[in-house]
Amino acid sequence: QNPDATVEDMFRFLPLKPDEEKEVCGLLPGKGREKESFNLLTRKVQIGGPDPLPINITQDQVKPYRNGPTPPKVFCGVYSYEKNHHLVEAISQTWGWRCDGFLAFSTKTVENIGAVDLPHQGKEHYSNMWQKVRSIWSYIHDNFYDDFDYFHVSGDDNHFVIENMRNYLWSIDDDNGSKNLYLGHQYKTRGISLCGGGAGYTLNRAALRVLIKEVLPIRGVNLTDSGEDRVIGTFLKMHHIGCHDTADARGEQRYAGLEPNFVATSDGKHRFFQVLYNLWASKHGWKIKEDLISSQHVAWHLMKTPAWQKRIHAVMYRTCPIGTNLGDAFEDL
Repeated sequence: QNPDATVEDMFRFLPLKPDEEKEVCGLLPGKGREKESFNLLTRKVQIGGPDPLPINITQDQVKPYRNGPTPPKVFCGVYSYEKNHHLVEAISQTWGWRCDGFLAFSTKTVENIGAVDLPHQGKEHYSNMWQKVRSIWSYIHDNFYDDFDYFHVSGDDNHFVIENMRNYLWSIDDDNGSKNLYLGHQYKTRGISLCGGGAGYTLNRAALRVLIKEVLPIRGVNLTDSGEDRVIGTFLKMHHIGCHDTADARGEQRYAGLEPNFVATSDGKHRFFQVLYNLWASKHGWKIKEDLISSQHVAWHLMKTPAWQKRIHAVMYRTCPIGTNLGDAFEDL
């Protein structure tokens, strides 16, 4: 009822179900699912902060580049299915509303959480993810192409810092929209560098146009494959569109697409992840833990429960009220 309230004020406190209250706001810093990543989430990563600059360069020495007078409009889409609508609901209450447009592409339409039933070729199964994502990108193009500047697609277990994503996209020189941009975290498979699915990936209008007009009509039309990130990256590479390196000026990752506590504790030498860390090191030097993550980080992954989605959001955005353990802890920081 405050006439001066902002949208941020209205969404300051998350709607919590009784069984979520303790896990989201009732646990002290470091005692929740964030574990040892609390400092990473609250001190290293800054929401809407300045773009990182090279070492020995200060903010007063350089004027940040902005591509246009206003920030770009970003559409966010997640792939899901009815059984996971509890995750979609949590997304819609945390980071989903911060996008300029949001939909969850599912097997059942539920308007109040932003879920839409989107058919695709073949069965609804993880092994057929390529056909699901193929339909998603077609739907996005046909319905939203003219309304947004960038389009991001991911799974339903991600958490994004949309303010940082939008600011980063605003900082990219896209040659007045003519440059094809395919953005995410780089990884290499079968000798090809692609954008890994853990963080999802972002296309600008130019790249989306190529995908719809040149790639999808002739490539993978009847393909059944679970590795939709690998498939789309391989096909885009055939059309001379490679995964853009999204590391910041210090070589720290914006789209890491990893789970926060894993980042905070990992030495970078875990099986599949060692390949990923080695690839990033080949471009920007060996980095682990907080040194790996940009202060303008965008993408976390593996938020497998609604309470985990809300906990990370509460930690990063300080949304728990005074009188809760987490809310009171922030008052003392």
